[in-house]
Formats: sequence, C-alpha cells, structure tokens
Amino acid sequence: MLQAINDRIKGWLGGFVIALISLPFALWGIQSYLGGGEAPNAATVGDAKISVQELDNSVTRKKQELRSRFGDNLPFSDAMIKSQVLDQLINQKLLEAYTRDNGYRVSDAQLFSNIRSIFSQNGEFDRATFESLIRSRNQSVPEFEEVLRNDIRVSQFSTGVRATSFVTDAEIEQLAKLEAQQREVSLLKFSADNELATITVSDEEIQTAYDARPDQFMTKEQVSVDYIELTAAQLAKATRLDEQKLKRAYDDYVAQMSQNEQRKASHILIKAEPDRATAMTKIEKIKQALAEGESFAALAKEYSDDTGSAEQGGDLDWVEHGQMVKPFEQALFALKKAGDVSDVVETQFGLHLVRLDDVREQKPETFAEKRPQLEAALRHEAVSGVFYDQTELMATTSYENPDSLDITAEALGLPIQHTELMTRSSGKGIAANPEIRKAAFSRAVLDDGVNSDVIEPGPDQAMVLRVREHVPAQRLALEQVRATLEAALKREKAHAIVLAKAREAKAKLLAGAKASSLVARGVILEKPQLLKRSDTNKIDPGTLRRTFEMPKPEPGKLSVDEISLPNADAAVVILTQVITPDKVEQAQLDTIKRQRLSELANAEYDAALAEISRDYEIHKNPRALE
Repeated sequence: MLQAINDRIKGWLGGFVIALISLPFALWGIQSYLGGGEAPNAATVGDAKISVQELDNSVTRKKQELRSRFGDNLPFSDAMIKSQVLDQLINQKLLEAYTRDNGYRVSDAQLFSNIRSIFSQNGEFDRATFESLIRSRNQSVPEFEEVLRNDIRVSQFSTGVRATSFVTDAEIEQLAKLEAQQREVSLLKFSADNELATITVSDEEIQTAYDARPDQFMTKEQVSVDYIELTAAQLAKATRLDEQKLKRAYDDYVAQMSQNEQRKASHILIKAEPDRATAMTKIEKIKQALAEGESFAALAKEYSDDTGSAEQGGDLDWVEHGQMVKPFEQALFALKKAGDVSDVVETQFGLHLVRLDDVREQKPETFAEKRPQLEAALRHEAVSGVFYDQTELMATTSYENPDSLDITAEALGLPIQHTELMTRSSGKGIAANPEIRKAAFSRAVLDDGVNSDVIEPGPDQAMVLRVREHVPAQRLALEQVRATLEAALKREKAHAIVLAKAREAKAKLLAGAKASSLVARGVILEKPQLLKRSDTNKIDPGTLRRTFEMPKPEPGKLSVDEISLPNADAAVVILTQVITPDKVEQAQLDTIKRQRLSELANAEYDAALAEISRDYEIHKNPRALE
C-alpha cells in the first residue's frame, strides 16, 4: 500500500504522507491494524481480566446446558444468558482474588489428592485421562493445577460461609404450619365488560394517550440479507466416486455382516484345576460317550462343572463374535453345521466340548441394494477435508473483502442467495434459525455494513451473510392504532369504575353489610372455597397470593380487601376463616428445614460476596454484552 502511494505522490509531499502513515505502525505495531492486537476484555476484577473469548465460551456452554433442560426454545433471551454468565465469571474472579489475598492455601498433598480422586479408575490413577483432559483444554499441567487450586480455595470459602447458617426447631415448626395453612375465601366480582357500553372516549383523549406512549405503537425492525451457503451435501454431489472403492466398501460390508452371525451353542466344562491330567482323561471319556451316541444334554447335566448351564443341558443360548474368550469362540465358529461337536478346547476356565446347535446369520444386501448407502458414506468421507478447506476460504475472502460477497461467491463457485425480511424474533427459510437472525442484527453487520463472520447454523453447513435491506422500526400512525387505543382506554376506564365499586363494597362489608346484598347486575358472589397455597388451579395466582397476605379475621368479623383481576375486572376478597394445623408430619418438617437452611446459606453467601466486592474495582464492558 505504501509503495502504491509513493508511485502516485512524488516529491516531498509523497514522503511526508508515507512518514505520517508509518508513524502509528512504529508506535503501536502493525498488529493493531491487522487485528492481532490485544482483544478487549468483557470485564476486569481488580487485576484479573475476563476476555471476550472466555465469556463467549462460557455462554456457549451455558446454552448447551439450558438446551439439555428446555430444548431449543429457551425461556431466556441471549442478553439475559450473557449477562448472567458474565456476573458468574466476575464472582468467580472476585472470590479467587479474595481467597488468594486473605491467606487461603491449598497444600500440594491436598491438590494431588483431589487430582487422584477426579482421575481414578478402580482405585488407580488414570494418567491417560488426566493428560487427555489437559490437552483438550489446551493447558499445561501447571496451568491446570493453578485452576484447580483456585477452585478448591473458592470452595473452602463457600463451604465456610454456608456452614454458618442455622435455624431453630421452633422456627421450622412455625414455618411448616404456615405452609400447611388453609384459608376459606369467597370473591365478590365486578365485571368490567358490564361497564363498557356506557363509556366513551374523546378524540382528545385518544390523541393525548397516543402522544404519551411514543414507544408503544411501533413496527418491528426488519432486515433481509444476501448470503452464501456451503454444505457438505453440495460438495458430495459434485464428487466423482471410484468404482473400485465402492466394490471394496461393499466387500468390507459383507465381511462385517459375517461377523454379525450368531450361533446357538452348548458346552460341557471340566475344570482343569488342580489336576489337569485327570480333567483331560475325564473329558476324553465324555467325548467318547458322545461318539457312541449318548445325549449331550444328559452328559452335561451329569458332568459339566459350569453349574449355570449344566441344568439346561449345557445350553449357552445365542453367542456373537467377541462374546466368549478367544479359543472358545474360534472353536464354535469353526464348526460347520448344527450338531457338530468340537475337539477339546482349553481356556482359563478349564476344558470344554463345544456343540453347535443352530446358526442365525444376517444376509447381506446385494451390491445394487447397498450402493446408495455406500455412495453416501464415501462421498461424506471424501468431502470432509474439502468442506473444511472451503470454509476457511469462505472466512478469508469474506473478511478480506468486507463490503461485498461477490469475490467470496466467485472463489467458492456458489450463488449469492437472498432472504425475505425478518425480525429479531422470527423469519422464514434459513431466517427461522436464531443464529442467522442474531448475525443479521449484529452491530458489525447491521450498523457497520460488513460481511458477517462464518456462521455454522447446522452440521456440515457454513454461511456468510450481509445486509441487503434494512427497515428500521417505525411508529404506526394514529389512524392505524386508533381502534386498538380506543378499546384500551375504554377498558382502563371500566377498570377504574369497577375498582371504585369494589372499594365501596369493601367499606359496606366492614360496616356490617351482607355480601349477598351487594349482588347486582355485573356483580357475582362466588361460593366460599377452602384454599391451600398451592391451589393455583382453583384461583388466579395474584388473588391466591393476596389471600394469604391478608390478616386473619377477628372472631365474628371478616377480613376483606379489594383486588384487580385479569381482564380489567375487580373483586373484593372475603376471608372468613384461617385453619392452621396443630401438628405437621416429621417428613414435612425435614423438607422445610432443608429449604430454609438453603435459603439462609444463599443469603449469607450473597451478603459475603457483596461485602467482598467493595474492596475490588469491577468494570464491565457494555459492548461485550451486545
């Protein structure tokens, strides 16, 4: 680039420009221009740093964990997940710093004991698994040990704080009785629908409400994108197959099918210990008896030392390759037809006579029948490396030419395709994939107008995209929302009316009026019902919660309160009695105690964490959460 400028700008001006451009390279290094400089951090905790890469990796793991529990439709937004994960990483760094600064120590003996307990198989240290894990994490042994020391120190702190929580038996009994409490209530309901017919809304009120809610009546922001899609299936279609490779693959398939053959077997076992010579004499006599026509099953019942099969006449049922010890298997699968008996076979269990009772073989498909599956497998094998190389080429060309997909499309020999307009929450075709929508609405693609990074929305699929059309969110005109706004204002007025009527009814009830006397048009008195705290199927959750917040009625009196209901209705909650059990089962007491101790432990831990955080400077990078 510098030489090109020099060719066009001669003399002292050219030299000045080159010197001017060279200065930043000299002061900060070319890496800062080529993307090789130090990446921004997602957050810092004192001297500790949390990189954007570390945050992204943790978010990916968290999403995998959540998908295993909730499926693909997660009940949390990406922003919520990322924010929560960053807070967790900050807390981890905070506790690592605190425990290190305050003398928490992990001895070598304790560290090695933990490593052995993690990587032990059958009581022996599994070095291969240990080294494999370290390699998969791209760590050295000292780095892994330091991470584990930090985890152990943080665990010591956490355990120490949580262990301080305690609760008395009297408190648990009181909580359990409150949990088991029942309340008898009835509702005096006032219908908002009954008021709507008499309510009017003026044009001025509609205009005022519209002006007061500038962000409420908006279209959704939309984008469409151009994209290039690379799939292994595309590459496979263009791959020519060697007929000889297909034939060899079929031969391997036939050989494998022969290995899947099952044989029904029986045997007679004579233990060779402690006297092998005596055992050999005995089994030779049995073999002779078989040759003279005696029953294999009868001889097995009489002489076999395999008590498990002897009672069944030596029957071992169906046997597959790899199921028996090698000498036994070789003898069994060498027998030609049902009824054949082997020579004496010696294994670590003793001396055997093996009989073939039946053969169950899997007949291989013909070459013509198997060909499509073999072709698919060979094509997939052939394109796996090509797919990786083409994905790398896609990444390189789209990054080096960020303002267009043309060069990338030409390099890959793929067409540029287009989507319909999509929103952040929904789309058609490939835009139905949330990863595609996330990339389309990312800051780099939407605001900076550059190509996206390579996206892998599915296995053996890679894509790069750029914005084709952007339709910003726009406010709907008043006439477009007038009917909706008018209906909402009417319902708001209706709710205010019925809530006022509920307050008036409450006052009358407290003054001694009977609830039945307040029933009128649009007012319903429901029958009393006995409710538990868990009866959300009997009454809406908000009303149920308010029922258990109300004070216990004094003898001969009511406890009443007005409440807003769903759909703009209102009601008076009439609490007539509270039933608290005299005794609670021990199992319930134990459950309440565990829950209470867990709540207290979490509260103690959160309080300790809040106190510690005051001693360290914590900075979050807002852009890392975008």
